[in-house]
Amino acid sequence: MNLQDLGFNGYPYTWSNKREDNTEVEERLDKGLSNEKWIDLFPKSTIHRLIAKGSDHGPVILKTIPSWKDGAYPFKWNRTTFGKIQHNIAKTKRDIDFVANNPNRCHTTIMRMENSLHKWQSIEENYLKTKSRNNVINLGDSNTSFFHDAARTRYRRNIIDTLQDSNGSWLTDKDFISNCLTNHFKSIATSTTPQMDLKILNLIPQSISPRDSTLFLEAPNAAEIKT
Repeated sequence: MNLQDLGFNGYPYTWSNKREDNTEVEERLDKGLSNEKWIDLFPKSTIHRLIAKGSDHGPVILKTIPSWKDGAYPFKWNRTTFGKIQHNIAKTKRDIDFVANNPNRCHTTIMRMENSLHKWQSIEENYLKTKSRNNVINLGDSNTSFFHDAARTRYRRNIIDTLQDSNGSWLTDKDFISNCLTNHFKSIATSTTPQMDLKILNLIPQSISPRDSTLFLEAPNAAEIKT
C-alpha cells in the first residue's frame, strides 16, 4: 500500500512495564502510517505521545495542518524557480501537439521543440533530485512523484517541535526550543573543552568499516590499475 511511518515527536516510547529496577522495559508500540496522497494533504502532520494515566500504555495523538498548497509549505517548490518548470513543460507539450497536428507542419520545428521539452524535463528531474537528496534511484518521468514525496518526507523529519533540555524537561514552546538550542551551541562555541555526548555520536551511521577505510588509503598496485 506504499505506507510510510509518520515519525514521532516527544517522549519516544508508548509502553512501559512500569518496573522501577533494571528490568524496566520501554517500547514504541504505536505508529502512524500514511500514503503519498495523504502526506500531500497534510505534510506537516505530527504524532505526539500523551501522558499514560493509570495505564502502562500511553495514547498517541495525530496533529494535522492544512495542505501546503495554500502557500504555507516552505519549499514553495518551483513557483519562481526555473521560470515555473511545470508550466513550461505543459506549454511546450501543447505547442508540440499544435504544430504536429498542423497539415503544414515543419519537422525541424517539432524536433527543436521536443529538444526543448527534454531540457525542461531534465531540469525538473534534477531539481526534484536536489530537493529529495536521493542519488540512488535512476531518474525518469515515473519517478517524479517519488521525488516530491521524498522531499516532503525529509522536510517533515527535520521539523523540531519537541526538545528535551539538559534538565530532562520536554519543551514544546518554539521560543523555549529556540533559546535552548541557542544556549547549547553558545556554550559549545565558547568552551575551551567542549564535551560531545557519545550517545549522539552513536546516532551517526557508519558508512564504511575500519578495514574499508584502510583499503581506501592504500595506493593501487599495477594489477589493479591494469584491471
